[in-house]
Amino acid sequence: MEPHVERMLQEAKELKAKIDKLVDFLPTDKFKSLSQAEQDLLGIQLNAMTAYFGALCVRLRMTGVEP
Repeated sequence: MEPHVERMLQEAKELKAKIDKLVDFLPTDKFKSLSQAEQDLLGIQLNAMTAYFGALCVRLRMTGVEP
């Protein structure tokens, strides 16, 4: 596997773990105790990370690698 593909794969795995942690955090009391602005920003962050993850997955599939 090409080094840049390995880096993309590692990045996708790390990003997926962060996405999963944030998704798990959203329904918690700790999340609900945050200000509305912080909750909104975390939602924006989740959307951005999800879009980035999607782009990485497409790029990986273009190289023949399944994320």
